[in-house]
Amino acid sequence: MAMDFRSEMLPGRGFEVKTGPAPESTARRFKLDLTAKLSDINRAVFNNDVAAIKQLAPRLHEEELTKATFLAVSLRTTEEGTLHALFDFGAPVNGRDGNGRTYLHEAAADGNVDASIVLVKVGVDINAVRKDGTTAILEASKSKQYGTVAVLDEMHADSTIKNRYGENAVKAVELVRLRRDR
Repeated sequence: MAMDFRSEMLPGRGFEVKTGPAPESTARRFKLDLTAKLSDINRAVFNNDVAAIKQLAPRLHEEELTKATFLAVSLRTTEEGTLHALFDFGAPVNGRDGNGRTYLHEAAADGNVDASIVLVKVGVDINAVRKDGTTAILEASKSKQYGTVAVLDEMHADSTIKNRYGENAVKAVELVRLRRDR
């Protein structure tokens, strides 16, 4: 069966992309190529290999574990055991990137509800702020991830905290509560 691909120029990007379904063999090859380029810990996270994480983590620096945990949170395929293994073996619970984003900010912006729940349960500060004062619930709100807004609200995130631009998540929380109460 022939695959139907279209070629499009991305506006303002200056490069061409092929759109359409990728053949399974291409997708599998891409995953194999990607995992070959990852460090051992990132490969273990990518593959949800808890046994490998347990073996590798004790030898890693906190910075490497923080990066691996950000990867785990950004992948929608990450299983709860993968996150627990990273935290059990030294990933800082409230790890941050250069902009002050926590794992919860990452999960909230991506709409990763499952990761958000696990992160709050393991002790990530639900009201932690980035350098600009943005909270995870505001991050979810700005990304229109209303399922995550609802979960963070139920877990008692403070939607009234304003960032340096005067933004907060109060309106998004009100909208979510209206929908929930119907």
